[in-house]
Amino acid sequence: MAVSWTEEQQKVIDTRDCNILVSAAAGSGKTAVLVERILERILDKNRPVD
Repeated sequence: MAVSWTEEQQKVIDTRDCNILVSAAAGSGKTAVLVERILERILDKNRPVD
């Protein structure tokens, strides 16, 4: 199932090399965004996780 992220959510998912804070209302997708961010980092063959 493909997820359609908002511009702000996609920015959080794509941001690298810095810490982030995700603050939003209940049910806005914070957990899904953070899980996607972690998966993207783990699966990125061009920039492997140490």
